[in-house]
Amino acid sequence: MLAFFVFAAVRFISQQPLLSEYDNKISELNGQIEQQEQEKAHYEELKALYETEEYQKQLARERLGLVEENERVFIDVSGN
Repeated sequence: MLAFFVFAAVRFISQQPLLSEYDNKISELNGQIEQQEQEKAHYEELKALYETEEYQKQLARERLGLVEENERVFIDVSGN
């Protein structure tokens, strides 16, 4: 019986470095998960912005030069 307890104690002690290594790896992976979740939230916010009508109108104005119906466009020809 004593031999069993000695064996179990030795086995437990010999496993401690491995358990510590696993704990470190888990902490590292949890940090990566948190970082990825923050990045995902950022992209979801951008997606929500890009899907708004206001953003799409702004983009059409800036990139395509489009205007809304009955809107007047004034062009500065003075060169300033």
